[in-house]
Amino acid sequence: MGTKGIVGVVSNGTLKASFSMLDSHPCRLGVRFAGFLADAMASGGVPRLRGLADAMAPVPWNDDAYQPMPEAMVRSLALAGLVHDGRIEVEGYSPFLCMAGFVSAHGLPGMLRAGWYIDAGGYAANPECEWGWIADLDEGVLEVHRGRAVDFHGEGRFAEAFRAGPMVWYGEEMEDPPIRLIARIPFGRLREAIDGFTALDIFADVAAGRWSMPMAKELAEDLEEDWDAQLEKLDAIGWMWTAESRARIGEARGIAA
Repeated sequence: MGTKGIVGVVSNGTLKASFSMLDSHPCRLGVRFAGFLADAMASGGVPRLRGLADAMAPVPWNDDAYQPMPEAMVRSLALAGLVHDGRIEVEGYSPFLCMAGFVSAHGLPGMLRAGWYIDAGGYAANPECEWGWIADLDEGVLEVHRGRAVDFHGEGRFAEAFRAGPMVWYGEEMEDPPIRLIARIPFGRLREAIDGFTALDIFADVAAGRWSMPMAKELAEDLEEDWDAQLEKLDAIGWMWTAESRARIGEARGIAA
């Protein structure tokens, strides 16, 4: 329930990513995200999404539980039943947390419809960030990132951002390794990819260099899944591990054999 992450979109070279405070793992946020993108490709495609993404703006926030918010944010949160007369109704929750809850519930479709996003690029280097789901409209792929990296790495856009300068979240500079890119799914293969999200939940930490394959095998057995069959399923649907992730899986698989 408390799996944190980021969800965002890249358009014309610009990343717009929001904080998701709940259910950011593949079988919840990942499935919804991929399903939305697949539907969008069938009705308007990238040009329509790009227009909405380019129009999104970051929304300011602070810790005042009753801080009035911009009109656009009020309308958006009203859809989720969280506001009344421009103020947060939920006692003890800041506008930031309510916005984050809205993103968790509505994801990228809600962000695009509302026209706003929480600027959460810096959260990618927070040790609590477990997943990242980024729709790259320029490349036509869904990027899958895994968090809680155990070492500093050079894999993915957040590694590049970390090297370029401090990543700031909630007013503090982040010092931990950012989330690591582990896979890139072409928009045209999203429906097939969804079938592999259970396997992704099992093997993502192997791909990210956090778990050994024997540990993944043990988890797969606990879930009554055949781990070889699950990996083969990912291969069969054209799952696009990054080269580094594929190499780590191959190495760990050899050790486990």
